[in-house]
Amino acid sequence: MASEKTLSQRFKNNEFTGLFISNVVAIIILIFSHSSILFALWVYWAQSILIGLVFCVKIVISPASKSNGKSTSMIIVVVLLIIIVFFHAIYAVFIGIAIPLLLNDYELNIQMILLSVAVFFVYYIFSIFEEVKKRNTNNISEFQAGSMLLLYFFRILPIHVTIIATIIIFGIAKFFGYSLFTNTIALIFFQIIKSVTELTTLQIQKK
Repeated sequence: MASEKTLSQRFKNNEFTGLFISNVVAIIILIFSHSSILFALWVYWAQSILIGLVFCVKIVISPASKSNGKSTSMIIVVVLLIIIVFFHAIYAVFIGIAIPLLLNDYELNIQMILLSVAVFFVYYIFSIFEEVKKRNTNNISEFQAGSMLLLYFFRILPIHVTIIATIIIFGIAKFFGYSLFTNTIALIFFQIIKSVTELTTLQIQKK
């Protein structure tokens, strides 16, 4: 009963509930689109960028940025934006060129990818409004800008761990001649793992 109560309390957290729903919708889109691994990788890639942009906004609107000075916060934001652009540009080449060549598959359902990304985009916009609401009610955590930068890497960790694990396992399966690459069940499995770890890191961050 205690665990059930804890779970119900988690779902009373709007940010937790929004992230849960977003991941469920992404899984549903994955099932109906019958997409390959590239679908999951590009959605993960875009979601990682969205998380970074959201953290930039949260640093700017954080009360801590006022107490520490806007210049310090803006420096942190610029550094974070440079990291996001550089890191994800390399990832884009890796996912867009290296992975298709390695696995010899170039099928890409752009419409379904954009739809999944849009779902997460709506969620992250909602999370910003939640942050503003907490700020207006004086119920926001006083994170330092530098701490927010570390939290960003903590939040994207499960996404990129899942990306690496997915690529390794699908690559091994392809090498041995298995058709795991386009296996929807396998992709759903990885999506569930990513969702659980992402929700867990969100809960740890909120503590």
